Amino acid sequence: APLICEIIIHNQKDFTQSATVDISEKGVSIKCESNTMFEAGEENTITLIDTHFAGTFSVHATVMRVLDKPFRGYGLYFLMIGPQLKRKIAQYVIETLGLKDEEQAAA
Repeated sequence: APLICEIIIHNQKDFTQSATVDISEKGVSIKCESNTMFEAGEENTITLIDTHFAGTFSVHATVMRVLDKPFRGYGLYFLMIGPQLKRKIAQYVIETLGLKDEEQAAA
């Protein structure tokens, strides 16, 4: 589901501040001016700042892909995420995408 919020991504050595593009229960896409700081497979900590569905939260993630199109940035996969946070993200996705009742039961 589309999500625009500020995000900080770091690997204990380098960090960048950016913006999210979208989110799911499994990960997030972010847009960056430069996509050369992190590599595919690299583990990071990401902090999403002031989301309206879960406030500010941090999760461990891995860079699944470095993106050039349709925007420059990264696709990040959540490695460790608590069940309550995962439910909040799932509910946000369901509400945002307006899924039908039978699709909500499957989610």
